[in-house]
Amino acid sequence: KNGIYKMYKSADSEQVDPKSVISISFSKKKNKEMDLNGFILGNTQNLKKLFPNQELTVGLLHLPEDVVKKFEDMAIPYQAVLFLADEEINRPVYSCAIFFFETPDGFWSINWTAPREILEREGRERDIFLGLIKFTMIIIKRPDGNLEVHT
Repeated sequence: KNGIYKMYKSADSEQVDPKSVISISFSKKKNKEMDLNGFILGNTQNLKKLFPNQELTVGLLHLPEDVVKKFEDMAIPYQAVLFLADEEINRPVYSCAIFFFETPDGFWSINWTAPREILEREGRERDIFLGLIKFTMIIIKRPDGNLEVHT
């Protein structure tokens, strides 16, 4: 199904900043020609439409090799992108780091949304985001009905 699969927010504000939220979502492929780059471009255009008067900086993230090793080994297309938004008067600004990856049926994203200063610092919040990517279990159902499990 399309939409948000899971959402995580810490109940312990002393351990993890309460403004830091992680969600996992899925979008089914609308056509076979759509690839990961086109999907990311579409997401970027949607963000710009959602915040038309806000400057949005988009950049690629280079994640540690051990975090993306499973995706490399499985030859699963992936990309990590950082979306930084400028502050607006009287409105909190939330930027996000998103790890996108493609499976045969669609596109998954692991989204870490937080104020820019949290995204840019090292700490528990970043470790949780990277750990979620690294330890994601991927189960792919093959056309013959067999399951391919990667942990």
